[in-house]
Amino acid sequence: MAGSTQPRKTFLVTVATDPNHPHLERLVYSAKKNGFDDVVVLGTADKPSGEWRNLFKMMMFDDFLHGKLPTKHTVPKDGDVVSFVDGYDVMVNAAASNLDTLLTSQFHLPIIYGATVTCSPEVVAGNVRCCTLYGFPDSHGGRELKPSFLNGGLSFGYASAYRKFFSRFRDEIRRTAQGDMRRGQEQFLLHSLANRVPELVGLDTDRLALYNWKVADGIDVFEIEDGNLVDSRTGKTPVFIHVTGADRHKRKKAAFRQMFKQRFEQGKGRDKTVRTALSQRSKGSSVSSLGTIVLLVSSVVLLVIVVAALLNNS
Repeated sequence: MAGSTQPRKTFLVTVATDPNHPHLERLVYSAKKNGFDDVVVLGTADKPSGEWRNLFKMMMFDDFLHGKLPTKHTVPKDGDVVSFVDGYDVMVNAAASNLDTLLTSQFHLPIIYGATVTCSPEVVAGNVRCCTLYGFPDSHGGRELKPSFLNGGLSFGYASAYRKFFSRFRDEIRRTAQGDMRRGQEQFLLHSLANRVPELVGLDTDRLALYNWKVADGIDVFEIEDGNLVDSRTGKTPVFIHVTGADRHKRKKAAFRQMFKQRFEQGKGRDKTVRTALSQRSKGSSVSSLGTIVLLVSSVVLLVIVVAALLNNS
């Protein structure tokens, strides 16, 4: 029919060198449950040789979008919606179909990155501060109460916009990846590239679709409504939840597992709030627990002595 358009397909793309990582399995499962048309895991068979650099993920994503990687997956068309996320600390919380609606009715930009409260790394080469990229003075501490800084672990947009982004910055990305990089340098590069194309890239500072969770957000930040995790402060249902570092930090790992369990394994209405192991138990409570155990053991020993004495007297 003249004037009709093909439905946009939704792709989730990630890079993961360990195909058996339990958090990767959770990401893939949650993506399929929430209706992504295709889930693409790069890096399990085509990991670059040598020291691993996070910028390699962007290079592989670029190659996939341009059909340069051997894969069984279909290359997204220009109008398709593509999500590019971290592999070991992200879960999909809501329907993939929400992304196209958010791009057209909420953000009005073709690529959206997640936002975080911390600018990372605070200081890079020389005396350049990450936060100066966002117009803050050099004296700024690199932290905001509202998420204001780009986090590369969550993004989504139209395939055509990503291709345009990489066509402009491909050489710079690859040159930096091969150079002498300090920790966090790739994040700083992504910050600067995004700031140079404001017509292409924006931030989800209100966490409407992309939620970068921090321990400081607290244990009750999410509630279950209609089977989804909902931000209890705003009433919004993010499509993605990113627990940064859940593959490395014990408390964050526990938080990620509990969020996933709450969303996909316990069903509606059970445990109103997401209770996790995020809040570190105080030393006082640990000492109290130990004292209770000692008291119980002492009571048992005393009881045995009393019983033995009674038996001897009888």
